[in-house]
Amino acid sequence: MGISLIGEYFARVALVPHILPTSQPKDLHRPENFPEFEERYREQLQYKGFTRAILSSIRHLPHLNPLAEYQAAAGKGIPIQVIWGRHDQTIPYSDIELLKDTVALQLHIIDAAGHIPHFERP
Repeated sequence: MGISLIGEYFARVALVPHILPTSQPKDLHRPENFPEFEERYREQLQYKGFTRAILSSIRHLPHLNPLAEYQAAAGKGIPIQVIWGRHDQTIPYSDIELLKDTVALQLHIIDAAGHIPHFERP
């Protein structure tokens, strides 16, 4: 319990408001094209629940099995569409290939985009 509280405190006072805003541009293929990106990230800090959502992602994403989630969706007949930035450094293309080999999907590869292609190439 103590470690959890220390981690939460660190995330609230350092990670989310100070460390993440300066590291987010690494998700962009050409961060120099988006000089306002850090400021736009910081704007979100004012919204109730933003920090809690980030903390939840940090805590729970490592425990999820994304492949199983996609398989469950496909099993229910839910169409799967993946939009992936060609220069994504967070999710490698090998993960996309594994997904393609596992479930039927429609894949859109966005050139000149990183991990957040919807932002870089809307």
